[in-house]
Amino acid sequence: MPDESTSSLQWPIRILIYYALTIAIVWWLAVNLSQYVFIDGGMRAYVTIAALLTLMNLLVRPVLHVLFAPFHFIFGAIATIALNWLFLYLTMRIAENFDRSIVVFDINGGIGGWLIVAIILGLANWLLRLFKL
Repeated sequence: MPDESTSSLQWPIRILIYYALTIAIVWWLAVNLSQYVFIDGGMRAYVTIAALLTLMNLLVRPVLHVLFAPFHFIFGAIATIALNWLFLYLTMRIAENFDRSIVVFDINGGIGGWLIVAIILGLANWLLRLFKL
């Protein structure tokens, strides 16, 4: 049986690694998909958006998975994309309540932009979960 002190350190470290990788993903989206993702506020904005996404992954995603479970069973990929869209929408709505000098987060390009960003963010999250982060 593993030592309790080492297993309790694994969870916070995994969250910090996940958070750091989410900052990198947010930065990549802003730089490489600037036609769809608009983030203003520099590094502070990337850190803030990544913190929101990390918290949403820890707290909201499990609830949304339970709520979307029947749709996953029937529609598979469509439900996953819809779940990621809802996840992005909630994150954007929360970010709207922040001071605009700290962070501005917006998805542009209509349905196509939302679809592309939701798919890429979903794939990134899937890869992070695949590597148990």
